[in-house]
Amino acid sequence: MEGPLVEGNKQGAWKFYDDSLGYLYKKQSFQNDYPHGEITEYYPNGVIKLKGEFNEKAVKHGKEYDKKTGAYVAFDKSLPVGKWIYYNESGSIIRKEFYNSKGKLLRTIKGEK
Repeated sequence: MEGPLVEGNKQGAWKFYDDSLGYLYKKQSFQNDYPHGEITEYYPNGVIKLKGEFNEKAVKHGKEYDKKTGAYVAFDKSLPVGKWIYYNESGSIIRKEFYNSKGKLLRTIKGEK
């Protein structure tokens, strides 16, 4: 992975690579270590897998069980906002999802519509 760090936090545009196959599998923007702005994921053949957006104001706080430690740990997770588009490996649209500004899924449309 590559991208700028500011005081140890991811900031700005980052690229993530598959270690075993060496291909670019994700481009994502961050603000203060939280996903913020655009995200694009790719299939190994380079075709876009999904396009979406995060907003730092849509964050879920909670706890989840950590199997390694056997304890519950707190987490903060950025939530999707706006339109998310999912593609198959040929580049055709599988579905579109629409989220409000707080990360709640409003509707899903399947296919190219």
